[in-house]
Amino acid sequence: MEISLIEKADKERYLVIQLVTIGWAIWFGSQIIQDLVSNIAVELIVVFIGFLGFILFLVGLIKQFKLKRKINSSRILKEALANNEMYRLYILKSTLVGFWTAIITTVCLLVTSTFYDISASLACKIILFFCCLSYFIATLVYNKD
Repeated sequence: MEISLIEKADKERYLVIQLVTIGWAIWFGSQIIQDLVSNIAVELIVVFIGFLGFILFLVGLIKQFKLKRKINSSRILKEALANNEMYRLYILKSTLVGFWTAIITTVCLLVTSTFYDISASLACKIILFFCCLSYFIATLVYNKD
């Protein structure tokens, strides 16, 4: 019974990470598109899609906090899913992927800025978008095992 409880919580964690990743991509991607589009009709559509992404992201975060509380309240789940060395290694590797994505994105934007004028706000949004998205995707890839 303990194994099925651990597998169920692990599967739930994977689905929550998927929800957060999709929500982040839609929400923050729409923020970037909003800065690039000047047509009012297209911008309203992008705002609506971004709002839906924000709702998905928020629901994912709420589910993640509930799941974390559930994992921390059970000794068995905490040992298997939170204090697990492999899980901590996955988080570390995902953070490293996010860090290097931020560095590479910054370099690409610096090179691009020599040819095109990029606002600081847009550059920060692009860096944040790719950094967090790569972290979430790496977390999904590592936790799939």
